[in-house]
Amino acid sequence: MADPQTLADFITWGRSYAPAERTAIVLWNHGTTWWAEDPADDQSVPGPGEGSLFDPVTGDIPPPGVAWDDSSGRELSIAKGELQEGLALGIGDGAPFDVIAFDACNMASFEVAHALSPYGLTLVGAESTVGMEGLNYTTTIAELTLDPSVDGVVLADLFARHGVKVNQEPNYSAIGLDNLGPLVTAVDNIAGLALDDEAAMDAFLAGRAAARGAEADSWRLSYLDLGDLGSRLSESDHPGMAEAGAALESAVFETVIAAYGSRGYGWTTGMTIYADTVQSDLRDYTKVGASWSEVTRWDELLKTIAAAE
Repeated sequence: MADPQTLADFITWGRSYAPAERTAIVLWNHGTTWWAEDPADDQSVPGPGEGSLFDPVTGDIPPPGVAWDDSSGRELSIAKGELQEGLALGIGDGAPFDVIAFDACNMASFEVAHALSPYGLTLVGAESTVGMEGLNYTTTIAELTLDPSVDGVVLADLFARHGVKVNQEPNYSAIGLDNLGPLVTAVDNIAGLALDDEAAMDAFLAGRAAARGAEADSWRLSYLDLGDLGSRLSESDHPGMAEAGAALESAVFETVIAAYGSRGYGWTTGMTIYADTVQSDLRDYTKVGASWSEVTRWDELLKTIAAAE
């Protein structure tokens, strides 16, 4: 399951076996957003948040990427471009998926959305860890059966809503992938402002410290809720950063189709961004599949902060 060609072959088979005007794909099993670090390389290398690759509760090593495969011990990494390769090979000259959904943890992120935007119109994922129940297929497909003509936006919303409302997962969101330009610009503007102005950098660091993450597991607290970060920055005394923060918050709400939260997660806005400065993670943040680092200065911002710490 961790081989891009396996994913490509499945997509080719599925579209041939069940041709449809609209298509969706769901990827299941562990997820840690874009992260690419291979724990087998060095188990002492710090991971996101708390400085250890080990889960502080279970002692397990969290798998990077998504679709962890027990037989090979590998995964499909987004930072390495493996998931994108499988999707590109499978789609070929065909239309992008109407929905790319993740029945996995931590996949509703700016990085994932940007990397997968060429291959889908909407994305479904959670900001935080989700349980074994994950997405609710029974309820969602029952509604789809009643009205097979619904578009990807409606199906993405159904997946996200039923994941929370029926399966009681902490949070799920549906994200539009067909117009990420304003969000990319907003993220880049904040990074550029902080890099060019010391006072703006101080304002950014204060906003970052105040922003919340939706993750209960400490090693994933490096993922901040992007809308909440924008909101905190919009309250800054630095006029430029306050304006940039407000633009970011607005762009998040324009990009996220729907965000659902339960058990204290009602404040989440539907999308995260990586905001830590662990050196090994920043190396992954600019790998071959890290398209978000090619179009924004966010990676440069994090590296600059890391160098000063």
